[in-house]
Amino acid sequence: MNVDLQKVEEFATKAHSGQTRRDSGVPYIEHPKRVAHNVRLFYPCYVVNGGQLTRDTLCAVALLHDTIEDTETTLEELNRLFGDTISHLVDELTTDNVVLTTVGKTEYLSQKMCEMSMDALFVKYCDRMDNLHDYQSSPDIARALKYAQSTAVILENIARNDIAKYGKIRFEQVHTYVRNIVVTLLDSIKLKMI
Repeated sequence: MNVDLQKVEEFATKAHSGQTRRDSGVPYIEHPKRVAHNVRLFYPCYVVNGGQLTRDTLCAVALLHDTIEDTETTLEELNRLFGDTISHLVDELTTDNVVLTTVGKTEYLSQKMCEMSMDALFVKYCDRMDNLHDYQSSPDIARALKYAQSTAVILENIARNDIAKYGKIRFEQVHTYVRNIVVTLLDSIKLKMI
């Protein structure tokens, strides 16, 4: 599959137009761009773990991952413009607010990430990395602490589930990297609270 990343980025930029990140106030599109950067950076780990999709396909998914959830973009529109593979993965990454409200965010994401395809899980790890980096400079310490603690629980659940299902943690290097960011963030928050 040949992916026109410039077209994807232009679409995502237009879809997120006027949106900003909550704590920093930077244009929202910078988040999907950083997630795509993480995909490029960790792509060798994806391939080593048996990933079959191209780097550009995963970067397109990263750029579009919040469009259905946070904009007026529809799944049908993504499918028409970018095809089945990309639209399916963006849909897989999109939060189901009905279930989220029922079970709570940490439990919801623990269940969802354990059930994700390896392609979606890889992009989700890259998304989580960027969110954790954002929280390192967040003025809202309580929110940063909640996010870090939630991520720690999610990572524990993924590890337990993956070991039971596959005998190993999928994307163990990426999993460990994200866990290390959580530890660093928690340590940083503790110092701020002194």
